[in-house]
Amino acid sequence: MSELLLIGGGGHCKAAIDVVKQEGNFSIIGVTIKKIGECESVLGYPVLGTDDDLSSLVCDDRFCLVAIGQINTSEARITAFNRATSMGMQPCFDKIAKKVDLRLLVLLTVSQSVVKF
Repeated sequence: MSELLLIGGGGHCKAAIDVVKQEGNFSIIGVTIKKIGECESVLGYPVLGTDDDLSSLVCDDRFCLVAIGQINTSEARITAFNRATSMGMQPCFDKIAKKVDLRLLVLLTVSQSVVKF
């Protein structure tokens, strides 16, 4: 089972956790949040640091999902995705889409932000 790191710890992240758990192909290792101290965990998954700590969380065979919601603009999602890819993470939507069920595929399509470390 592949490891999955979620970027963003709000309501969209909680919805993503629910879908990922039901889908069963990923093991969520934790969450990154905007500012340390916002929370220690999200639905029982540990906060591993802030978005600035992403580079220290990179390893082989680990995936990342930008789980930031969108209100009025997608700027935060785009910024998070660009930051992740600028660290050398490669988009892997096609690879993931071949092995997931429809619920996760819909979530990934809405997020448009899955990358592999």
